[in-house]
Amino acid sequence: MTDATFNQINQQKVIEEDVSFEAFLERYEGQAVEWHVGKVVRKLSNNERHQAIQMFLAFMLGYFLGVKQSGKIYQDGYQMQLNDNLPARQPDLLVVLNANKDRIKHQYLDGAAH
Repeated sequence: MTDATFNQINQQKVIEEDVSFEAFLERYEGQAVEWHVGKVVRKLSNNERHQAIQMFLAFMLGYFLGVKQSGKIYQDGYQMQLNDNLPARQPDLLVVLNANKDRIKHQYLDGAAH
């Protein structure tokens, strides 16, 4: 997908512009939206197969992390904020190892998941 196509698709989903990450967290908690460097963008929905695969992976990863007591798994809806110049994303699944648990915030993960 080209940048122009990506931008055109995202323009159709933009809810609000010129929003700081902090304001985004305050106004949009619990909603199916992501922060794209100042723009609030509605997330695309997925389908039954996607849900089944996501649930399976969440169960398997969650079980493994629990047995090893090595981290936590988060599902869609939990933001991952890399920095102010990149979009904050809500991955379908993200793993935070115990070594990085200090980066877990109430509404987002501060930095990349690992």
